[in-house]
Amino acid sequence: MFTKFSKTTYLRFPNRDNYRHGCGKDLKKILECIKLNLPRRIALKVSDVRLFHRLANAFKERGIVPTTEDGEIVVSDVKGDVVIRNIDEVEEGVERAICLLRGKRAYDELLIGIDTNSVGLTIAVLGDGELLNYVKTDVNGVEEEMKRLVRIYPHKKDRVGVGVGNKLGELTYRILRTSFKVVRVDEDKTSKENPYIRIKDRDVRAAFAIALRAARYD
Repeated sequence: MFTKFSKTTYLRFPNRDNYRHGCGKDLKKILECIKLNLPRRIALKVSDVRLFHRLANAFKERGIVPTTEDGEIVVSDVKGDVVIRNIDEVEEGVERAICLLRGKRAYDELLIGIDTNSVGLTIAVLGDGELLNYVKTDVNGVEEEMKRLVRIYPHKKDRVGVGVGNKLGELTYRILRTSFKVVRVDEDKTSKENPYIRIKDRDVRAAFAIALRAARYD
């Protein structure tokens, strides 16, 4: 399930109404667009109507309006920068395309923080230090949710931090340590308002801070 974000929370793209720049389709040209702060767009070249609408909606939930005309990044069900052949590949394909929009084929480091200071668990996903997504789950579903998140985001390495200020945190840590590189993180003051973490939801803010703290562990 995709999570909706405001444009300021998820991605800060240039004006989507002004795309008249020929940036090319390869990564080098995309990087030049980023350097010059030129807008980039995703072109959907999908013949399957159902798949097309599913992709269009998934991108819109991310604050991205794709085009059916020429674009710097082509998402297709046949041939393109990102090939998505069926509904099951939508999540992973959308995240690969968004990663390309950021000028990367994969994130150098995927940091995941899990806040356990509530009835449920809040998971924040960071790509190279920037918030990509967050999800709400519970201790029974946390392992499957983590496997899904690690699978859909292209990355070179990952690190998981679990806030362990309570019994739920320790249980979550024990569940995940057999499948992931996970560390215990002191969650003291992680939900406190921070001028460097502009996230309103206190649980998401805490999970974000836990993910950053996890990066300190070798």
